[in-house]
Amino acid sequence: MIMDALLTLADGQAVTASAPSTHALDLGADRDIGAGTPLELVVSVEETATAAGSATLSLGLETDDDPTFATVETLATSPAYPLAALTRGATLFRIAVPRGTRRYLRLGFTVADGPLTAGRFSAALVATRQDTTVPPAVT
Repeated sequence: MIMDALLTLADGQAVTASAPSTHALDLGADRDIGAGTPLELVVSVEETATAAGSATLSLGLETDDDPTFATVETLATSPAYPLAALTRGATLFRIAVPRGTRRYLRLGFTVADGPLTAGRFSAALVATRQDTTVPPAVT
């Protein structure tokens, strides 16, 4: 999958409590996020999460017309991932960015049932999914 630094919402972001992503995307005033190849939000675990208890993590794709996200709208949410699912290398959330987004996009991390004591996550909008199949050899 091709990743672009300008489409990154979190780059190894440490998450121990509920918080927004470190980066928000400004899609600009003249945008049409629905035209062309659909973009997909991909969130991955960079460092295995740990907790004193049985914490869970949920993710939400958020949008707003205001860069401060004063009137945030959640476009999509993930299930609550249990601590056992938050292991290094895991891909947590894949969702196509829907039409109707406002100017700004960010990711919301929601920690429930106790704080995490460690865990780092990356999130970006990508044009296509990773293809892990090996093409046949050309003879």
